[in-house]
Amino acid sequence: MKHFRLLPLLAAFAVSASATTIEYSPAQASAPLRGIGNGYADTYDVAMYLDGAEFAGAKVSEFSVPLISKLNGTEVKLWIGSKLALDGKSPVTDIFSTTATVADGRAKALLPQALQIPSSGLYIGYSFTIKEVTDDSTADPVQVRNAFAHLGGLYVHASKIYTSWTDLAAQRDVAADITVTMDAPVDAANMSITAKTDDLNVFYDAESAYEPVMLVNYGKSDVSDIEYTITFNGGTSTTRNHAPEKKMLYGQAYELDLHFPNMLKKGDNTVDFTIEKIDGTTNTNTSKSFVQNVFCYSENIPKYPLLEEYTGLWCNYCPAGYAAMEYMNRVHPDDYIGVAFHYNDKMAIAEKDEFPSPVPSAPYSYMDREWDLDPYYGFRNTPTIEDDWKIKRAEFTPAALELAATKDEDGKVSISAHSHFIKDMPSECRIFYYLVANGLTDPTWTQHNSYGGYDPKEFTMPEMEQFCTSGTRVTGLVFNDIVVMMSDPHGVTKSYDGNPEADRMYTHSYSFDTAGMKSLKGDKLIEKATSLHVVAGIVDTASGKILNAAKCPVTDSAGIEESTDDISPVVRRDYYDLYGRRANENTRGILIEKTTRADGTTSTSKMVKR
Repeated sequence: MKHFRLLPLLAAFAVSASATTIEYSPAQASAPLRGIGNGYADTYDVAMYLDGAEFAGAKVSEFSVPLISKLNGTEVKLWIGSKLALDGKSPVTDIFSTTATVADGRAKALLPQALQIPSSGLYIGYSFTIKEVTDDSTADPVQVRNAFAHLGGLYVHASKIYTSWTDLAAQRDVAADITVTMDAPVDAANMSITAKTDDLNVFYDAESAYEPVMLVNYGKSDVSDIEYTITFNGGTSTTRNHAPEKKMLYGQAYELDLHFPNMLKKGDNTVDFTIEKIDGTTNTNTSKSFVQNVFCYSENIPKYPLLEEYTGLWCNYCPAGYAAMEYMNRVHPDDYIGVAFHYNDKMAIAEKDEFPSPVPSAPYSYMDREWDLDPYYGFRNTPTIEDDWKIKRAEFTPAALELAATKDEDGKVSISAHSHFIKDMPSECRIFYYLVANGLTDPTWTQHNSYGGYDPKEFTMPEMEQFCTSGTRVTGLVFNDIVVMMSDPHGVTKSYDGNPEADRMYTHSYSFDTAGMKSLKGDKLIEKATSLHVVAGIVDTASGKILNAAKCPVTDSAGIEESTDDISPVVRRDYYDLYGRRANENTRGILIEKTTRADGTTSTSKMVKR
């Protein structure tokens, strides 16, 4: 998953500011509401913390909490406490307690008089009971949203699972959807800014560029105009204005792209971004500026993301990952690079602790070891992983990688990797290699399947249909893109002699000895394969991220020869992609044409279809 740098907590309200009525919630209003819970009929206690370091002196007049619709018309307990019970048996309600009837999915507490927040802070909470679990909403009844700065945003206690107060905000990056109304000394213009990316890269020929940032409003909520300046390399500045599309509530974070004209020199630049004014008033926030390194490049290297999927024949929901990989190979045969690691079945060649990334469940996948996601839906869930891949495909990369691989009569696969960088790298980089098999099948292999009976129209990828129309066990599948041998997945040591330098060509060699290769359960996978190919990637060891990847077919040492024999007439032409899969003659990209002549002789040649 992607993570942003968190803003520092604001200090207590400035005493010079005038009191303003604000609504505050630790949850992000723009994020969808969702439920969490323990799956049982139970009594839940839910709380959030109002930090005295930020809110001391503010006066709380009311608060409201969200409840599932099945609790409409019932009474719940709302309370304020000075601490959470250490024994875990019940919440502390020593400051305020009342009951309220749930209406329209919320319950509201009106305090008899405004309560001033002490320097030690307050816990705002509520308690309710689920008498029977009848659906997803009653199984997961605690209503939350994603949070930007999640400290103190959600504590949960129940008699099952959460038997003592549990900080779920820290665990899950979420917060309770509790809204607190308070009078607080808030400045009219107080907004922080932080970068969403560690580095910004801009093509030299672009007329303009943008910086993705996160804004948090700590001032009045009716912001209508934001004025910001951008200063290049300590010199020339430009000023821009932005009108927010929605009301910017106190404490809420908003994503924004700050656009600016391209005034960069090739190479490294420093660019200062500052939120100067809010509705014409000078911004008082101490985090109103940041300086970003921006790299301006002239060579646009194609980015090839690598998807590493983790799956198994025993896994009921893994067919979706299988279907997605087949779909991506069919629709994006030249650009898509994906590999599958099986575990606990006959295609497994490594234990879970030997995988390049942690695998908490199956199916599971990573893209460039930066995003962890569902291998069919991705992590945006709208609509498939193809959308995540396209975003990654458009990213900047400083590294180019090309491969060639041959196999000799003894089964040795020799690989040559050629790479170059367009910027000096500040950290060590390494290359890793996978030997990948296609066309694997065995009548004894049975794929577990939970999609039988689903309507194929629910899925955008037609490759899911075979699983929707099958039972709980599927046989006869052909498996492609299966990792059968690998180098150190974190990269071969000394792949480069020092940190890679710009404008320098690098060559690295590696080999696999396939003789006698077997899976952990003894299957001779390479002997079953109809074709092999190699996948490699360049890893930045500082971040663990894959900078770029490449793939190439494994050919015989003699290579592919083109026939010039025109004596016997051609009776048949067959076409294959570089990875040995049968293709249509109209398929775009590099194809292998196999020609069969009347005298029985065959020849192969490369062709490019555009």
